[in-house]
Amino acid sequence: MHLSGTHLGYKERYPNTYEHFNDTPKTKFQHERAYRFINEYDNSVRYNDYIINELLEQLKAQQTSSYMLYFSDHGDDVFDDYDNAGHSEDIGTNGMFEIPYITWVSPQFKEQLKLSVEVAKIENRKYLMDEFIHAFADLSQISFHALDKTKSIYYSTYVEKPRLIKGKIDYDAQKD
Repeated sequence: MHLSGTHLGYKERYPNTYEHFNDTPKTKFQHERAYRFINEYDNSVRYNDYIINELLEQLKAQQTSSYMLYFSDHGDDVFDDYDNAGHSEDIGTNGMFEIPYITWVSPQFKEQLKLSVEVAKIENRKYLMDEFIHAFADLSQISFHALDKTKSIYYSTYVEKPRLIKGKIDYDAQKD
């Protein structure tokens, strides 16, 4: 499932009943457009979180062996480091590269899979979505010739690699 919940056009991503943020947000860009975009973005994130939670609660209610992964396709910089909202690899701020990645596993799935690493222990692992196919395959118990479990954050032999952005920049070395 691909949600468009926090893509540009933030105001169009949530119903009026979810308009919660309408204050003067903290930003170094002190103008009405920044305030409006930040509040609209925050409202869209709030609604997106509601949708994800509803899906998760429905999955939990089934009480089956299951898991749910959620991640965004990209981040946005919304008047954090750049006097604008959106994303562009040409600009490339941290907010544009960092995305949420959430894993939930049912107790039945956890027991069935016998994960080699506790899901809670993956929280701070540095990871690039370039290697997602290995994590997805590992979690889904799918095997293929090129599967490399050292690229799966769910496996005990996972090896962190430098997170390169724009093909050559070490993200963690340049990060504030």
